[in-house]
Amino acid sequence: MNLKTNLKKLLSDSSLNAVKLSKLTGVPKSTLSDWLSGNSPKNISQVKSVADHFKISIDELVYNLAIKKENKIQSHELELINFGKFDVYLKKVEK
Repeated sequence: MNLKTNLKKLLSDSSLNAVKLSKLTGVPKSTLSDWLSGNSPKNISQVKSVADHFKISIDELVYNLAIKKENKIQSHELELINFGKFDVYLKKVEK
């Protein structure tokens, strides 16, 4: 999990600190401090609030996985790499 690293970078890039982010997102400063210390999040809605603030997905925030919205097939590429090679066939069933 890269939440600690990703959150530090996002805060630095946006010139924010945990106190300001807490006020903007409603996530307690103590929770943000825990994440910045390397603790795992316990409340997914708080993670979502922070991700939404930065206009990124939860996957991008927590795992640094950029999901391309314009191509949903690519969003699963990293997930499938660990399982081997696949052939995928698409069949149009209706117009």
